[in-house]
Amino acid sequence: MINVIASTVKTQGFRRNDFCFVPEDEPVMIGVVCDKDAKKPDGSCGCSRSLVGFGCYKATTTVKITEMDLTKEQYITMYINSWLGTGYPIFKDTALNAEIMFNAAQRYPKGTILEYRAGMFSARSAAR
Repeated sequence: MINVIASTVKTQGFRRNDFCFVPEDEPVMIGVVCDKDAKKPDGSCGCSRSLVGFGCYKATTTVKITEMDLTKEQYITMYINSWLGTGYPIFKDTALNAEIMFNAAQRYPKGTILEYRAGMFSARSAAR
C-alpha cells in the first residue's frame, strides 16, 4: 500500500475560488499551467491552484491523502498512462511530476486534506 493524492470535496469553500469537478477519491496529477497564471494561484484561470483527475481530466482545488494497493513503479506507470490520455505529448518532466506527486503523498498521513498552490502542497486539515 502506498499513499496517493486523490480528489475530495472536503474543505471546499475554504477559499472563495475553490472548485471540484473530479469524482471523490480519483487520483490526481499535475496539469498544464498557462503562462499567464503560472505564479498566481488566485489568477482567473485556476490552473496553478488545481490538480487534474487521472480519469476524468477535470480539475479540483482540494485533494486528500488516500491509499492504493500499488508499488511506486505501478503508480508512476499509471500516472504516465493517464497523462497520455490527456492528448498532450509526454514532456520531459512528466515522470518528474509523477515522482513529485508520489513523494508529496508520502509526507502526509492518510486522510490529510491538502491544497496545491503554485507548485506547493500544504495541509488544510490534519488526518482523522
